[in-house]
Amino acid sequence: AKTEASKAEVCEANTTSGFWLVKSEPDEYSIEELKRQPDGIGFWDGVRNYVARNNMQKMKVGDMCFYYHSSCKVPGIVGLAKVASTARVDPTALDPKHKYYDPKSDPAKPRWYGVDLQYVRDFKRMVTLAELKTYRSGGRAAENLADVLARMDLFNKARLSVQAVSKDEWEHIMRLEEEE
Repeated sequence: AKTEASKAEVCEANTTSGFWLVKSEPDEYSIEELKRQPDGIGFWDGVRNYVARNNMQKMKVGDMCFYYHSSCKVPGIVGLAKVASTARVDPTALDPKHKYYDPKSDPAKPRWYGVDLQYVRDFKRMVTLAELKTYRSGGRAAENLADVLARMDLFNKARLSVQAVSKDEWEHIMRLEEEE
């Protein structure tokens, strides 16, 4: 059953228009917290980087996302989510009492956006940043992963919280989850 689910997720991902990696600090908004939301849907707010914002504006309903825990003892991909809404104005940018408030934000000309993400599932095992780096550096040559993963924004734009993922990157990382 586990293999069937993985194949179905790869097939579902292949029919969508995009693949993404979204980063969150687990003490801020873990995959567990997303899972606990009604219907497993939570609004991805607080992004204050223009490239990440632009990436969210490109997201389409049904796009698949790797959920990545960052700024923690062992960073890595911990699960899957999917985009449940197109980008809309992030209300936290307009709320002076909120920690993500941006005094330069203007309701008439919004700067910051977010999307709804829906929990899909936890990974069977975390695919750690350290593990991904071993493929990137060519230290492990399985299936030319070094060539595929070397171009990932995860390594080249490490601080970016919403990153595009290529179909090849997506498929290779989904296979990594299956390895022990």
